[in-house]
Amino acid sequence: MRLSTVATIAFLTVHPDILAQQCLVCDAITRVPIRDVAVLADGKDVGKTTYKGIILLPEGFKNATFSKRDYRTETLYNQEVLRDTVFLFPVENSIDEVTVWGKHLVNANSLRKNIPYTAPDHKAPHGALEFDFANMLDRRKARDMKQLEKLRDSFRKMDVVGDPILNAYHETLNEMGRKEIKKDSLNNHSSATDSNH
Repeated sequence: MRLSTVATIAFLTVHPDILAQQCLVCDAITRVPIRDVAVLADGKDVGKTTYKGIILLPEGFKNATFSKRDYRTETLYNQEVLRDTVFLFPVENSIDEVTVWGKHLVNANSLRKNIPYTAPDHKAPHGALEFDFANMLDRRKARDMKQLEKLRDSFRKMDVVGDPILNAYHETLNEMGRKEIKKDSLNNHSSATDSNH
């Protein structure tokens, strides 16, 4: 063996972190690094993150598991740790995993075009002897209808009276103008009385 090969092998055994992948572990909500996150790579203990949230993962690992109290445990494949940052979600902000698989992709805009608009106060047609018992018990709809009527009424008043914000602005300008005129007249009056004395 050559001396350079022996030196390289000796260097890599002393510094195994050169062949490791550095990974940053952060809180998914606050984006702050998390310390003391236990990390397993392929089921073997790698260690815990530093106070900066950094951990060195061995080269060529298949999957890594990140776990800490009050956070959801994440198991990621090597390909999923490409950007060198792992985000852990706090337990109170997460739900159990839900996976949805769709067979047909549908454009939402095309669906909206096919649905006719119905106003909230629209009543479905009924026969002479039919009635909608669920509609009678729907208190939320009744409350929403009252709110909608109040909103429409306030818009009708604004159309007649004008924009209240613009009215307040013009009133303030007029008041400021009156104050300036009054101030000027007081200054003129005081200067006139000073000149007479």
